[in-house]
Amino acid sequence: MGTPEMSMSNEELQIVVREAVSTAVGSAVKQTLVSLGIDVNDPIRTQEQMSALRDIAKMLEDDEFKKDLAHVRKWRQSVDKVSDVTVRTAVGVLITGFFGLIVFAVKAWLEKN
Repeated sequence: MGTPEMSMSNEELQIVVREAVSTAVGSAVKQTLVSLGIDVNDPIRTQEQMSALRDIAKMLEDDEFKKDLAHVRKWRQSVDKVSDVTVRTAVGVLITGFFGLIVFAVKAWLEKN
Protein backbone atom coordinates (compact mmCIF):
# COMPACT_ATOMS: atom_id res chain seq x y z
CA MET A 1 0.00 0.00 0.00
CA GLY A 2 1.96 2.85 -1.19
CA THR A 3 0.91 6.41 -1.45
CA PRO A 4 0.63 7.87 -4.85
CA GLU A 5 3.46 10.19 -5.50
CA MET A 6 2.62 13.71 -6.41
CA SER A 7 5.40 15.45 -8.09
CA MET A 8 5.38 19.17 -8.58
CA SER A 9 7.79 21.16 -10.50
CA ASN A 10 9.71 23.86 -8.75
CA GLU A 11 7.61 26.53 -10.53
CA GLU A 12 4.33 24.91 -9.45
CA LEU A 13 5.57 24.72 -5.86
CA GLN A 14 6.55 28.40 -5.92
CA ILE A 15 3.10 29.33 -7.24
CA VAL A 16 1.36 27.34 -4.49
CA VAL A 17 3.60 28.89 -1.82
CA ARG A 18 3.03 32.42 -3.19
CA GLU A 19 -0.75 31.92 -3.16
CA ALA A 20 -0.68 30.53 0.38
CA VAL A 21 1.50 33.39 1.64
CA SER A 22 -0.62 35.96 -0.17
CA THR A 23 -3.82 34.54 1.37
CA ALA A 24 -2.29 34.40 4.86
CA VAL A 25 -0.89 37.93 4.68
CA GLY A 26 -4.13 39.33 3.26
CA SER A 27 -6.12 37.68 6.02
CA ALA A 28 -3.73 38.93 8.72
CA VAL A 29 -3.81 42.49 7.40
CA LYS A 30 -7.61 42.45 7.16
CA GLN A 31 -7.93 41.13 10.73
CA THR A 32 -5.51 43.76 11.99
CA LEU A 33 -7.37 46.60 10.28
CA VAL A 34 -10.72 45.34 11.57
CA SER A 35 -9.30 45.09 15.11
CA LEU A 36 -8.25 48.75 14.78
CA GLY A 37 -11.80 49.69 13.83
CA ILE A 38 -11.15 50.26 10.14
CA ASP A 39 -13.91 49.18 7.80
CA VAL A 40 -12.13 47.11 5.15
CA ASN A 41 -15.31 46.67 3.13
CA ASP A 42 -15.63 50.41 2.35
CA PRO A 43 -12.17 51.69 1.41
CA ILE A 44 -13.43 55.06 0.09
CA ARG A 45 -15.11 55.87 3.43
CA THR A 46 -11.96 54.74 5.25
CA GLN A 47 -9.84 57.08 3.12
CA GLU A 48 -12.23 59.96 3.90
CA GLN A 49 -12.01 59.20 7.62
CA MET A 50 -8.21 59.05 7.50
CA SER A 51 -8.15 62.37 5.65
CA ALA A 52 -10.35 63.90 8.34
CA LEU A 53 -8.04 62.52 11.04
CA ARG A 54 -5.05 64.10 9.30
CA ASP A 55 -6.89 67.44 9.20
CA ILE A 56 -7.70 67.19 12.91
CA ALA A 57 -4.07 66.34 13.69
CA LYS A 58 -2.95 69.46 11.79
CA MET A 59 -5.45 71.59 13.72
CA LEU A 60 -4.23 70.20 17.04
CA GLU A 61 -0.68 71.22 16.18
CA ASP A 62 -1.73 74.83 15.43
CA ASP A 63 -0.85 77.23 18.28
CA GLU A 64 -3.82 79.51 17.53
CA PHE A 65 -6.20 76.56 17.73
CA LYS A 66 -4.68 75.56 21.08
CA LYS A 67 -5.20 79.13 22.32
CA ASP A 68 -8.81 79.04 21.12
CA LEU A 69 -9.42 75.79 23.00
CA ALA A 70 -7.84 77.23 26.14
CA HIS A 71 -10.06 80.33 25.83
CA VAL A 72 -13.18 78.19 25.42
CA ARG A 73 -12.17 76.14 28.49
CA LYS A 74 -11.74 79.31 30.58
CA TRP A 75 -15.07 80.61 29.32
CA ARG A 76 -16.81 77.34 30.21
CA GLN A 77 -15.27 77.36 33.68
CA SER A 78 -16.43 80.95 34.18
CA VAL A 79 -19.96 80.05 33.15
CA ASP A 80 -19.90 77.10 35.56
CA LYS A 81 -18.80 79.39 38.40
CA VAL A 82 -21.50 81.94 37.58
CA SER A 83 -24.20 79.27 37.54
CA ASP A 84 -22.93 77.92 40.90
CA VAL A 85 -23.06 81.42 42.42
CA THR A 86 -26.53 81.95 40.91
CA VAL A 87 -27.87 78.75 42.46
CA ARG A 88 -26.35 79.62 45.85
CA THR A 89 -27.82 83.12 45.68
CA ALA A 90 -31.25 81.79 44.76
CA VAL A 91 -31.16 79.29 47.63
CA GLY A 92 -30.02 82.05 50.01
CA VAL A 93 -32.85 84.34 48.91
CA LEU A 94 -35.41 81.56 49.38
CA ILE A 95 -34.09 80.68 52.83
CA THR A 96 -34.05 84.37 53.86
CA GLY A 97 -37.61 84.80 52.57
CA PHE A 98 -38.75 81.70 54.46
CA PHE A 99 -37.20 82.91 57.72
CA GLY A 100 -38.67 86.36 57.14
CA LEU A 101 -42.09 84.77 56.70
CA ILE A 102 -41.63 82.86 59.95
CA VAL A 103 -40.55 86.04 61.79
CA PHE A 104 -43.56 88.00 60.49
CA ALA A 105 -45.90 85.13 61.34
CA VAL A 106 -44.53 84.87 64.89
CA LYS A 107 -44.64 88.67 65.28
CA ALA A 108 -48.26 88.77 64.06
CA TRP A 109 -49.19 85.91 66.36
CA LEU A 110 -47.57 87.63 69.35
CA GLU A 111 -49.29 90.94 68.59
CA LYS A 112 -52.61 89.15 68.29
CA ASN A 113 -52.28 87.50 71.74
